[in-house]
Amino acid sequence: MTEAIGAKIVALCADIVPVYLSEAETCDYPYVVYSQNVTPRYTKDGIYKLVSEALVEVVSNDFDQADPLADSVAAAIEAGMTGEFSYIKGAVTKVCVNQVWTISLNYTITQKSDIQNIENNG
Repeated sequence: MTEAIGAKIVALCADIVPVYLSEAETCDYPYVVYSQNVTPRYTKDGIYKLVSEALVEVVSNDFDQADPLADSVAAAIEAGMTGEFSYIKGAVTKVCVNQVWTISLNYTITQKSDIQNIENNG
């Protein structure tokens, strides 16, 4: 269940730029690396939703490439987090270290699901 939010991020962004979980598996720019901290929310009956603090980082050695890519990635995430998913966009930061730009997009992504029915119906 917890991997669904990450899978959704990858599905939304993979046609724009290569996407990796936690650490890039390439030396070629540009790419996106994302990480998340997923927290289940409970009622007396069990889990009713998952909330992810997601950090999506666009990395490039060219700001003129990184900035529009970050806009495209943000637009894809924001347009695609529908249905059982919703989001709140947080801060955007832009940092350059050793000629490599990292544009960080912070999101709180919620996955609402009828987890009780999934568990009961198998």
